[in-house]
Amino acid sequence: SPADQQVLEPGTADQQLAKAIDRAAALISQRRPMSEVARAFGEISRIASDLSYPLNIGPSDPREASIRADFARYVEAKLPRMSVTFSGFACSELARDDVPGFARSAGQTARRDYDAVMRSYFPKGRERLPQDFDERSIAFAAASLGVSNAVTTTARAWLYAWHKAHGDMAGVALLPSSAHSRPFDPIPAAGSGGQDSPKGRSNP
Repeated sequence: SPADQQVLEPGTADQQLAKAIDRAAALISQRRPMSEVARAFGEISRIASDLSYPLNIGPSDPREASIRADFARYVEAKLPRMSVTFSGFACSELARDDVPGFARSAGQTARRDYDAVMRSYFPKGRERLPQDFDERSIAFAAASLGVSNAVTTTARAWLYAWHKAHGDMAGVALLPSSAHSRPFDPIPAAGSGGQDSPKGRSNP
């Protein structure tokens, strides 16, 4: 990976996620105990969440160590106030079985908010203010987008593992029955003979 990038982008996280998905799919296929399957899916979720955390994948900054834990606590504290959006299962990388590419794409999405987080903690030419972290702030927006990215990445990775193990797709929420055989193919937009990509929103 580039010298100025941390291990998660692309580092080894892309291969870690591919291996975790393979492991979960194998456990399902082998009909292993649900406790083993749940642990495997938990590992998928951990990697997906790491990939979606802006401070894990941004360029190196000597100031970052001093704020990493604080921003994680901030995200957790603000979770009840966030509107979390799931962007649907359609995913061009997973449609062509490119799990490492899927992981790198998740990291690239998170990286877009790295500078916003750093500016919130280190505003140029002034002291940090409480308003820099209220619910109208850039920091809150970055945290919300990171959580939504983690939810979407995890859901897609879980479904990919299930699909790879030839699991039954009937009843999967937000997945049209017409997409059961190829759940990650893009869904045509409204007006082009299809329907919009399914999305779900949770408003605590």
